[in-house]
Amino acid sequence: MRIKCGNCGEIYDLYSDLGGGLFTCQTCGALLQLPPSDGKDINDLKLCPHCGKLTDAEAVCPHCGELLLDLGNGTPRESGRRLRTYRMLALFLGGWGIHNFYAGRRTAACIQLVLGLSLLTLPLSILWSWCELCTVTEDGIGQTMQ
Repeated sequence: MRIKCGNCGEIYDLYSDLGGGLFTCQTCGALLQLPPSDGKDINDLKLCPHCGKLTDAEAVCPHCGELLLDLGNGTPRESGRRLRTYRMLALFLGGWGIHNFYAGRRTAACIQLVLGLSLLTLPLSILWSWCELCTVTEDGIGQTMQ
């Protein structure tokens, strides 16, 4: 089912069997009433932290394919990635963004890789990775690295 916010015009694609509940527009915060259906309630959905779409999946978002956090309890989960490994990669291979590929931080990793491939911008990429060496403690999905 496709829902359009009457306040800001944002369009959301929801499962066709959802309905009867309230939906909060992620852009403007307006409450939208979904048409009734015999399916699941809107309260059973989770918001994917990667693509921002609603899903009822437990482990993997069907829209973007990323792992989902357990948003219900509000406590941060620990990542399977090691902070020591991340820091060693940042120290020695950070100019090419290898540490961010390891942590699942794809956007930063791709930017650093492009910067690192040019000899003129490689020092900038190295400096950026050394700053991350001291400041980053979470992986690409917000889980704390061990």
